[in-house]
Amino acid sequence: MSSDLQVDKRFQKALELFNDANWYLAHDLFEELWQETHGPERVTIQAFLQVAVAQVHLEIGNNVGATILYGEGLGRLRRVG
Repeated sequence: MSSDLQVDKRFQKALELFNDANWYLAHDLFEELWQETHGPERVTIQAFLQVAVAQVHLEIGNNVGATILYGEGLGRLRRVG
């Protein structure tokens, strides 16, 4: 991960929100960063986005949607190592 992203306050806040299970707000910040990012970092951020949305789906009882998004997110993380 680039040092630019690691020191970006939005990234730090997104991680904090994600770790606090504040899925929707974490998603919003990750999406903003995702729009500005390229390469492997973009794939990693997209994975976090998908896991956050999977959690939202799980909370509303959409197990199929959650399972699909978890699979896509975890698959992206495997690819970038």
